[in-house]
Amino acid sequence: MMENSFTAIIVAGGSGSRMKNPLPKQFWQLGNKMVIEWSLLKFCESTSCTNIVLVLPEIWMEEGKRRLSQTQLSGRVNFAIGGLKREDSVLSALNCVSENEMVAIHDGARPFVSSKLISKLFARAHNKGNAVPILQASDTIIYKKPKEVSYLNREKVFMIQTPQFFRAGTLRKAIEFFKENDFSGTDDSGMVKRMGDRIFYVKGSRWNQKLTVPEDMIFFRSSAKMVKHVI
Repeated sequence: MMENSFTAIIVAGGSGSRMKNPLPKQFWQLGNKMVIEWSLLKFCESTSCTNIVLVLPEIWMEEGKRRLSQTQLSGRVNFAIGGLKREDSVLSALNCVSENEMVAIHDGARPFVSSKLISKLFARAHNKGNAVPILQASDTIIYKKPKEVSYLNREKVFMIQTPQFFRAGTLRKAIEFFKENDFSGTDDSGMVKRMGDRIFYVKGSRWNQKLTVPEDMIFFRSSAKMVKHVI
């Protein structure tokens, strides 16, 4: 793999149980495209992205391939089977790339990732070895314990987004360490940092929100028409 290129791993291996819909959210219609199409197309637009691996639940794999075959993404995406946990899904996709490749791990439920953010993150990762997008919290956040509540200084609280860029071997080592020690990890950068690596952060985007609960679709559907002009 060339030094000036990367593989995008789009993680859409979850069941979407919080969405209260039998159809996984990655296949929901958002404007004139499926949710998963939006981010896949942005990575396809990147001249530095030479490979795309989409992780889907095994029971939805054939349906996912069928649906994407009917879009402009036909023949441009490789597939990997998702696991029980997010880290299992990422590990499944990492088996498709070499250890020294740069990979971008992206949540399939973040449809409005921009080409600008992808390019900015890849440039930082190419220079530093990794790159993670973050956004300063805009709401007041509390840390709640059984008998105590602490108000956090939101100027020092940041939300982590994706895509997150790492060397495949670095991320694989971190995930395997967590699995061997029965640790739980919901964020790739957190696992890599636990291994002692320094994480390099880049300002994310307010548009790059995650579709998590049914009510989120109100925002996404109302934004779908205008977002193409800003991302």
